[in-house]
Amino acid sequence: MRRDSPVSAAAAVEDRTLLSLAAGACPSDPHDPRSALVALPCIDQQASALFELASRWTSPGAGFSPPDADALHRYASACSQALGQQSERLSAWTLASIAAFAALHEAARRELGSGSLPKQTLALLTEDPSPLLHGRALFALGALYSALPSRELQTQTRQHIAAGLGHADRFVFRQAVLAAVLSQDSLHDAALLQTLLRSLHVSGSSVPKPSAVAPLPVIPAALSPAVVADLMPLLPPYIGLLLKSADPLFAATAERLLDGVIQIDPLSGIAHYLRARVLDRARDGRALAALRHSLSLGNLPATFVDELGERARLLTPDLDLEVAHRRVRQLLGLRRSIEPGKPPFRLTAKELDHTPLSRPLVPQVSPAALEVRAAAVFATEALTSPAALAMGQELFRLYPFSSQTDYDSCLRSFLFPDGKNHDLLDALGLQVHGKMGGPHVIPGLVLVDDEQAEGPSAVRASQGRYGVTCALCHTQIDATGQRHDGLPSRSYDQGLLLAACIDQPIHYKAQNRNLDQLMSYRPGRNDSSSDGMHNPTEIPSLWGLASHGPVRWNGDTPSLELQIDRNLSARSAPPAVIALLAAYLRSLGQAAAAEAAVTIAHPARSAGRRVFSKTCARCHEPPLYTNGRVIPLSTLATDATRISAVLPNSGNGYKVPTLLGLSRTAPYLHDGSVPSVEALLDPQRSGGHRFGLSLSLPDRAALLHFLHAL
Repeated sequence: MRRDSPVSAAAAVEDRTLLSLAAGACPSDPHDPRSALVALPCIDQQASALFELASRWTSPGAGFSPPDADALHRYASACSQALGQQSERLSAWTLASIAAFAALHEAARRELGSGSLPKQTLALLTEDPSPLLHGRALFALGALYSALPSRELQTQTRQHIAAGLGHADRFVFRQAVLAAVLSQDSLHDAALLQTLLRSLHVSGSSVPKPSAVAPLPVIPAALSPAVVADLMPLLPPYIGLLLKSADPLFAATAERLLDGVIQIDPLSGIAHYLRARVLDRARDGRALAALRHSLSLGNLPATFVDELGERARLLTPDLDLEVAHRRVRQLLGLRRSIEPGKPPFRLTAKELDHTPLSRPLVPQVSPAALEVRAAAVFATEALTSPAALAMGQELFRLYPFSSQTDYDSCLRSFLFPDGKNHDLLDALGLQVHGKMGGPHVIPGLVLVDDEQAEGPSAVRASQGRYGVTCALCHTQIDATGQRHDGLPSRSYDQGLLLAACIDQPIHYKAQNRNLDQLMSYRPGRNDSSSDGMHNPTEIPSLWGLASHGPVRWNGDTPSLELQIDRNLSARSAPPAVIALLAAYLRSLGQAAAAEAAVTIAHPARSAGRRVFSKTCARCHEPPLYTNGRVIPLSTLATDATRISAVLPNSGNGYKVPTLLGLSRTAPYLHDGSVPSVEALLDPQRSGGHRFGLSLSLPDRAALLHFLHAL
């Protein structure tokens, strides 16, 4: 996790608390002030603690001191204990944590590889594990490979990785590729090259025996967009593999592969950067130009920029702000012809210019005061009490992300008449909520009191900074003016904000300065992966959150509390704030479920209930209309690019979304490819999620009637 505060005694206390939770010492006191995870089952507290420790200890510049020998030993012991509990959920997160930690931290690799963890992980692989567990186990073993204490363990690991490289499951195969690369064992090279052939859909790409001579890959004359999208996350290790050979033909093959990728995806900074490496290896004079171009695209992942060091700063061209200014408006003009008109309750520049931009339109808040009040409520109230939920609602609406340093100048450029982006305010899609004739607010925007300034609060307010809250993306104002916390905004355009503020601090948050990509997000979408690949998703609904289980589109974060902490601030948010906010978000689904239960009980919907029970309820399980699980991509057969990442915590599918409020959350699927509920059940529709498409016309009509009532 990123932190912008220096190492402190509080941070050390956090580490000790997390280590205790990781070892299974879960607090029994529901008001324990040390942890925000108290509402979760102990297994989920352990998973979150292991995952968070690995994250904070491997984040460069996070502001935490590295773990000492005792902390590493305790962490390894906690991992061993977690794997011994024989819980698939806990084991999967434990393996993801081991893999991330061992891959990025040499001392951790030695500690984790020298004990019982490798044998426990190998034992899991002999038990016919699920694809998720199988893939994560392979990744963990690949990360531990160089630290394995015996040749016997290395041999067993090598055999499992080799088998994984030929595995039919996409997730297992991709994790095996990364495991083979991390192992740095040349005996995997031939099989790795065969997996490249298979990814390119080249015939005769069966996996050879480890002793086989590495083949020279045959690159097709043209690559398809689907192949490029699927290949992109694995491109760096494959190019590195080709460059290992002293044979210049392999470098030529790498260049041809990259040329094919760039032809399909010319905006890929990763592909251009790798091409520069290939050209540099061949001492080709075009290498420097290719490197400059990769940097000019503005979407090169931070890992590659860090690898370049000072060269990145020297070679990155200066931004022409006038050209960028015109380009954003040009791209917006191209979009307006196909976008719907302005929905009700959206803020416009004309309306704002006649309204003072002051409280309550943008409330002034003090994070410190909110934290004090939250701590008092957390210490005395049950998390489900009316007082706790009211405090959680206030935190959802008013507690800032502590990113006002990033957002302030950007928001001012939109909100004030003299701001250079004021002409784009209408397109930004900010909402306005309030009763007719009464005070109005812009959900998600706050003026954060500058508590470092001197003087009374009235004076400090003028020195405050504009920030954002959870409500910016997760609030919906319907056509009647009713506010729905937790439903996704389908008007707010984060891509436009980032593109318009490309010269301001906010652009560092996205790690993407490519205007064409940012402007293609469209309202209600965001790319939160920061992986150098352009794959925005629809902002998801926060209704239907279960009491435990993974969160985000592909379930790549073990708990809601951990995700809240990551989103709320660049520092660690207070446990009381996290716990109360999580409790409020979980209550939204329960309230919506109770309302839906009354609506769907009408006799006119009995036929739809029966069809739903037979067709949909296995995954969209009442009362929250989700089972909270991740469904493998092989079952969903939907777009693969959003879960193509091969990080150790990546998932093998998409999490089942809630159907509560379904009619208010179009478009559907993670990529917004289905515009309506009717289209979702249209048998002529192409794409994934092939469920309910063979219903008879009466059953389809009944099911649609039922779904619209949720």
